[in-house]
Amino acid sequence: MEMKDPELRKLYFEKIQAVEALLKEEYLPEAIFYEDFYLESGKPISKISVTKREVSVFNKNTWTEIFEFFVQKMMAFEEFYSEFEEYLKDV
Repeated sequence: MEMKDPELRKLYFEKIQAVEALLKEEYLPEAIFYEDFYLESGKPISKISVTKREVSVFNKNTWTEIFEFFVQKMMAFEEFYSEFEEYLKDV
């Protein structure tokens, strides 16, 4: 989550944290939450990440595995967001 207003970013992150157990239980069990993550530019954001190890975008032999990972994880997050959209937007 990247927002100009740090307080608003914090509120959104807290809303997602409130349903973190459901996100991990039903959609993305390996999700890692970072309330304060700093981009290379130094800008603070909040993020949720899922990592795929032992692949590289520079290795064509792992592209299918990477693509399948993105499809699976993005679909799972989209399902989660769809289920909780109204709750998350109500800040």
